[in-house]
Amino acid sequence: MFRKYFRDEWFRLFRRSACHEDGKWAIAESLRGLLNTNAAMDLTMANAAVPYEDLGSSSGQIPLRKRDFVVITGRFRSGSTMLWNVFRQLADVTAYYEPLNERRWFDPTHRGDSVDGTHVGVTNYWQEYEGLEELSELYQEEWTHRQLYMDERSWDRRMQLYIERLVEFADGTAVLQFNRIDFRLAWIAKHFPEAKIVHLMRHARDQWCSTLGNQTSFGPNDGNLSDFAACDKYYLNAWVADLRYNFPFLADEAKHHPYRCFYLLWKLSYLFARRYADVLLRFEDVIAEPRKVLQETFDALNLSATNWEDIETLIVSPETGRWKTYGSNDWFREHELHCEQVLNDYLKTLASEKCCLQHSFS
Repeated sequence: MFRKYFRDEWFRLFRRSACHEDGKWAIAESLRGLLNTNAAMDLTMANAAVPYEDLGSSSGQIPLRKRDFVVITGRFRSGSTMLWNVFRQLADVTAYYEPLNERRWFDPTHRGDSVDGTHVGVTNYWQEYEGLEELSELYQEEWTHRQLYMDERSWDRRMQLYIERLVEFADGTAVLQFNRIDFRLAWIAKHFPEAKIVHLMRHARDQWCSTLGNQTSFGPNDGNLSDFAACDKYYLNAWVADLRYNFPFLADEAKHHPYRCFYLLWKLSYLFARRYADVLLRFEDVIAEPRKVLQETFDALNLSATNWEDIETLIVSPETGRWKTYGSNDWFREHELHCEQVLNDYLKTLASEKCCLQHSFS
């Protein structure tokens, strides 16, 4: 009787704690490193045909998709819309704009008709989604702000089917441009080995200023990440809230100017791209030598372009070096050096833990 009472009380307290950020943080810290998938990994090693020919596949082999496609990944305000619009001009290519976007481009009743005025040469984002209303059965809006980190062992069957359907529906080569998969590239590479991944990055300081729009909306001395919420047009608070369970140093840096968290996500995004992307592009190189850089990119992806005049009209160079009117070089450098030190310490710790784990099994 007493055991049942205390058990019920414990679960009640646990459920209440899980509803609050502090409780989630404590639970995540307690479970960090304990939730492994060794059992599931053992099952994959044992996966084979059952000894009944009428059940499943007698060969034990599941046919693999053979259709290649392209994934474009980049942070917000990196020039990724411009790059998507370039691919949109290619013959035999279907270029999908931000498949995970909350506007649900496949749904005419939900997507609206507005277009960002800074997106040169774009009159709509949804043309390629016409006829794909069925995707509403798979789409999950929580993809925009939850489980932003996914590794090879992550499981999301709906997202997998959603991407597969886009590729299948495409006329010619499918090109999917995302702003929400840079920390999911391991999962993409594992589940879609036929995909070629292109990562676009931009100078962090200019990109930060671009996310602000009006640089006076939040100055160098205007507070921490919470204070930034009213000016947060590109989900920085939401990303930190989700990713701090995977990268715990984000919780501490959120107490300082938001450029720190912005820079850490920018650098982590680059590190993931270094590991998983087939092509790395700098926005500044694209706008400086568009035909040269894009031709090399198309060659790497087995694509071709003939309408260069049309493509080059889409390459509009924004004002570079805007950060100089936002803050001094010393201000930016101080925050960046701090972030680099934090990240280096974190990566060293991970490397040390991995080394210890290997020794324990040797």
